Amino acid sequence: MNEGLLHNENKIDEQKMSDDVDAFLIRALSEEPNLTKQITDACSALDVDFEEFRMAAHNYAMIFTNSADNSIYNETATSLANYHCMHVNGSYHRVRHMTTFEWLKRINPKSITDCGYSAPTDYMLDEQFVTERKINLVEGSSVGEKVTRVILDINHIPTQDISFEVKNMNDFEYLGDSDAYVFLDSIEHASDPDKYLRTQVTNAKYGSYFILSIPIGKIDSFKNFHFKEWKTDDEAKDWVEENGLEIVDTNLAIPNPEVDIFTRPIIGGFHNLLLLCKKETAYDSAPTDYTEGAKKFFTENPDAEKPTTYMLEKIRPLIQSADVADIGCGDAPNLDFYISNGAKHISLIDPAKNILKVLRERLKDHPELENVDLQIGDYENNSLNEGGIDLAVSRFSLHYNNDIDSSLSKVHEKLKPGGNLFVIVPHPDDKQNQVVFERNGKEYIRINLYGTFVVEYPVHTLAEYFSDLIKEKFDVIEDRTFTYEELGLNNVHSGNAVLYIHLQKKVTPDN
Repeated sequence: MNEGLLHNENKIDEQKMSDDVDAFLIRALSEEPNLTKQITDACSALDVDFEEFRMAAHNYAMIFTNSADNSIYNETATSLANYHCMHVNGSYHRVRHMTTFEWLKRINPKSITDCGYSAPTDYMLDEQFVTERKINLVEGSSVGEKVTRVILDINHIPTQDISFEVKNMNDFEYLGDSDAYVFLDSIEHASDPDKYLRTQVTNAKYGSYFILSIPIGKIDSFKNFHFKEWKTDDEAKDWVEENGLEIVDTNLAIPNPEVDIFTRPIIGGFHNLLLLCKKETAYDSAPTDYTEGAKKFFTENPDAEKPTTYMLEKIRPLIQSADVADIGCGDAPNLDFYISNGAKHISLIDPAKNILKVLRERLKDHPELENVDLQIGDYENNSLNEGGIDLAVSRFSLHYNNDIDSSLSKVHEKLKPGGNLFVIVPHPDDKQNQVVFERNGKEYIRINLYGTFVVEYPVHTLAEYFSDLIKEKFDVIEDRTFTYEELGLNNVHSGNAVLYIHLQKKVTPDN
């Protein structure tokens, strides 16, 4: 019978365990001179006696036999002992931290928020990685910052792009916008982990990544400082999905009892489940009846198709033998037009897995359409070849991006010199009957799309679509505003409804 995580006082010889901890420390300190030198130098810089460090390391390894609680992490010597534990060869901590670093390199975030880091982990010790992004380190006390700054300095890691914050997880405060959030054995220390994760996911921007390391097993041994129990991997996976995260990848970190001596009093398969997750984008959970809702709307309001019809007529003379990318393609209503007008290759790109699943089913019955490929992606994340696209189409999708300059700069990279980009977006002047709300200092619009599901997107200005950066990269061939009256919707709204823009990548001596 699997009893899970139990504090097994009757079977553990605490004296032998204590002796083994001392023997392990002596061996580790002698066999890993580089790590030992870091600890020695850090002790000196932080005015921690080496014997104090040794006792902290000893007590940390005996954590389940000395009734410790979360206050142990507020001690400088314990933070150093934790750093040593993280980096000693053979520890399961190595798997956690190497996996985290590999995932961070894979998703390549511009900004990272690491909550409950305690001491520097692998990615913080890579100078190139650190200098290429903004990193925000959050701890419950100032001890983490103090120890981390010293260790980074010892390893010659610059800290100008690293910020430090002291925040109590039990205040359930949002950590702020970031491309990636890291919680390595930390979120379970909040008094209500469910509320804490929900707060972060709800407020985080769409497409943000979350890396979590979750202890799996019964809570008995952790009752003084862990406040949620996940008995199995599946329980933990269900938990993150229930809180709005999509699981992208997983890994396991299995304790080594010869090194991770603190796990010896624990029986029943204790381990850490590592999860790389992503907050679903606005369209990830789009219902498959979205297509039917759109068809119904345009059937009832045929003039509402005028911006698309106008755009397609402008595209028609340019599409023969062209490599076409439809970014934010939705259910690909323009696919037949691309094919019938001689497109050479068509890339349909959208973040909505459900919609692309329907498209994939539609295409599998047409093997002759081998020049069509489907990609789960967006403006900044796709597999288009740089400088390989003749014509890009963005129909009612660009406005979902926070940074218009950044999104169009990425499209610019994919276009051939002289390549064309066609954009249709809701007109920025139109905010009628739309819920405008604020999140983290930025205004958003919330609408019910075709009566099928609710979407949100940032409030944009007209100037954002014609910024200096965009004009530097593109020639504005044409822009046109469609009013509600033109679209036959003036019985509902008035004023400007849709903005159409035709941009052309400038030809320069450099391209």
